[in-house]
Amino acid sequence: MTIPLIFAIIWVVYELHFVPIFSIPVALIICYGYLSANKHTSTLAGLLLLPLMFTYAEIIDKLIEPYDGRMEMLEMVLQPSSLLNLVIDLLPFMLLHGAIGYLASKRTKAHILGAIVLTIVFLAIISAVH
Repeated sequence: MTIPLIFAIIWVVYELHFVPIFSIPVALIICYGYLSANKHTSTLAGLLLLPLMFTYAEIIDKLIEPYDGRMEMLEMVLQPSSLLNLVIDLLPFMLLHGAIGYLASKRTKAHILGAIVLTIVFLAIISAVH
């Protein structure tokens, strides 16, 4: 679970509005899926990467922020309702990352191509949002 933490630190420190940076987690999911060939953990890694990354980013952001009530802010971030809202907001991207991990774990040329096409779709969606 340190990879989402690393991306969360990068997110907070550099305030990412740069599309190629978003391809790094997806590339890691593809590499992990291809190298491990484990469908379950590759899909799970894809599903959990974004929620963990955003949760870690919020926690790090609240710790860095010069505010006296840090503990109250952290409690607000870690409330089940805010975590549920985060998962609901990120659900399409989670499913897309899960599908990328699953396809990469199949280890065939067609499935790797499908994972790359889904990555391009993800980057197109992200670039349209920003």
